[in-house]
Amino acid sequence: MIKLHKIVKKEEIEDLKAELKRSEDQLQELTLTKNEYIGTIEEFNTQYSIRLGNIIRKVLSLKRGIPYRQVIQKVQKFDEIKSNYQKNKIEYEELKREKESLEIELDKVDEFDDLYDEIYYKLQEIKDRLAKKESDLDRSRELIKESKDEIKRDPAHQEYQETKQEYEEFKDEYNEILSEDRYDISSEEKRELKILFKRGVKLCHPDIVEDHLKDKAQIIIQELNSAYKKRDIEKVKDIISHLEDKNFFDTDDSITDDKHILKLKIADIKKRIKETLIDIEEIKDDESYVTIQEIDDWDRYFDEIHDTLQEEYDRLKEELFKSI
Repeated sequence: MIKLHKIVKKEEIEDLKAELKRSEDQLQELTLTKNEYIGTIEEFNTQYSIRLGNIIRKVLSLKRGIPYRQVIQKVQKFDEIKSNYQKNKIEYEELKREKESLEIELDKVDEFDDLYDEIYYKLQEIKDRLAKKESDLDRSRELIKESKDEIKRDPAHQEYQETKQEYEEFKDEYNEILSEDRYDISSEEKRELKILFKRGVKLCHPDIVEDHLKDKAQIIIQELNSAYKKRDIEKVKDIISHLEDKNFFDTDDSITDDKHILKLKIADIKKRIKETLIDIEEIKDDESYVTIQEIDDWDRYFDEIHDTLQEEYDRLKEELFKSI
């Protein structure tokens, strides 16, 4: 009876191990699918920026310039008022210092001395100028506020701020993409790279290694993703070769025989499978992915978009010159 119980227990443990392996394989395949979808979107966006970035930047620059032309006079008026205010403020501070100096000097002179009258009248003149300058500053402050509010309320200024921000954000993103190292590879090499990448992920993905190896797996998967993004086939091959030679994540012999732990692991993997399936469906429903799937020929699509943007650029350029 005891021997039969041990056999049943062993079979149950082996069944749990087999279920764990199947779940890990399923999670790995789903993760690869998810990464492939994300990779497709990233690659499309990268190609979009490389192929169309320059003309988009030029269009955005003109879009920024047209509303600026409409508010430039108000901006110049505001700058002039503000500049005069700063100049008057400096003069006001100088007069204040001169007044304080004269007051100190006056205290040291005998009030019945002729010099006292000279300093006194000079001090009164400075006080009158200070009062006038203070009045001018108050008026300038009001004018600055009014001019600033007028600019803020102007729809053209709001449009300028929006187009300016859009231009700056795109320029930064575009320059960042241009600065990235990327290898030019053929269609055949792209297919080879994709196969190699899948092979590498299967060897080191953090989702399917033991807990104590997850940090090391995360570092290696980041290196693999970076090499894949750069289309560096040789680097990807080196990473795979390194993993296979060292058997970094070959942990089959260390799989536990504890039924409770195995069940917990299976439950955790199944939870991640469910989460990954949800992620995949969200990506497939994403507007960007749907659009990409509808495009049969990326080159032709980018050429058509470029022609459309060129027409818009020519139209905006003509509109801008008319406003000058």
